[in-house]
Amino acid sequence: MAENPETFTLIAKTSSGLENVLANELQQLGASNIEILQRAVGFQADKRLLYKANYRLRTALRVLKPVFAFTARNEDSFYDQIAKIQWHIHLNPDQTFAVDVVLSGKYFTHSHYMALKPKMPSWISFATVWQQAIC
Repeated sequence: MAENPETFTLIAKTSSGLENVLANELQQLGASNIEILQRAVGFQADKRLLYKANYRLRTALRVLKPVFAFTARNEDSFYDQIAKIQWHIHLNPDQTFAVDVVLSGKYFTHSHYMALKPKMPSWISFATVWQQAIC
């Protein structure tokens, strides 16, 4: 999905089997570039539609704005990709963040572990660098 400066990519998560229903809801709200995914629907939206989607979608569990996307087939690759995220753009060291993981396939099987993995050393090193930069 290519992004226009006034729009951005969003992902609306849903329950298995409701992807087409959610895609229809998004179409009725005016979303563009709708793409059915596994237990989710990707789409383009502006800020107004982002807010509208959050309170009008009946079949969406969450509406997410991805900050980084990648493919990983093992734990090391996953961790290396997480370490590339420029956390300082999104968070200050005193802020917290949640990680929501949905797994499918054969490479990763423990979603709780994978949700904790991004919060390990890459975040700690960012906090140290950030504190040194502001001192």
